[in-house]
Amino acid sequence: LGSGARGEPTLRSDQDHALVLADDPPADAAAWFAALAEHLTATLERCGLPRCPGNVLATNPARRVPRRSWQQQFSSWIQEPEEEALLDAAICFDFRQLYGDLDAEAALRPVIRRAAGNRRFLGRLARAALRRRPPLGFLRQLRGDRHGRVDLKAHGTAPIVDLARLLALEADSAELATAARLRAATERRTVGKTTADLAAAFDYLQQVRLRHQAGQLQAGTTPDDVIALADLGPLERRWLKDAFHLLHTCQESVRIAFQTDLIA
Repeated sequence: LGSGARGEPTLRSDQDHALVLADDPPADAAAWFAALAEHLTATLERCGLPRCPGNVLATNPARRVPRRSWQQQFSSWIQEPEEEALLDAAICFDFRQLYGDLDAEAALRPVIRRAAGNRRFLGRLARAALRRRPPLGFLRQLRGDRHGRVDLKAHGTAPIVDLARLLALEADSAELATAARLRAATERRTVGKTTADLAAAFDYLQQVRLRHQAGQLQAGTTPDDVIALADLGPLERRWLKDAFHLLHTCQESVRIAFQTDLIA
């Protein structure tokens, strides 16, 4: 699930995964798959991938259920898009099957496609996607925190990921990667041309994050997504400002298109 499914992990990504079981499993299956989930999670942890602090793991019984239950959950999240349902959908709709004879893609993708025609769900998802704004101040200048720092994930890549997911669902696209989703939405003319440029902005922000995290690892510190603007050269700051300005423009387009100001 998450960034791993989209092919967008960084040097600080944690584990996000789930299990889809066959319907009507035998009585001893629950304990067997619980043990399997713990074994896999512990193995990945030893390889350097920490457990998800939000418990988005197959060790969580809610993320280890039969196919029919997953279908019902996906459907209910779309039909009743309350706060928790939107969060669950954002996490689990970004999935990629890695292993197993049971075809989870064939079972779950058609359910996800129902979101394309559900304007209530898309509207709520759009409103949620606009909560994290780019760090721009007066006259669209870069604005860091009181220490002059910017969180590239919280105010950069994460909002773009949210927009891309929304637009891909609206366009009925099965793409998973953020840049591919944005291009698909543009090709299907559900959004303006500016959104295609947002794919390049996302790639640039990802590169900055990875360079920053690689430098931290070389220095023996824990990688994060927070960079000091003072550490960037003039050209890098200009590109960063352009990327954030493009994000702001696309968010405003989505705000108008989905009339999020009118959503209770």
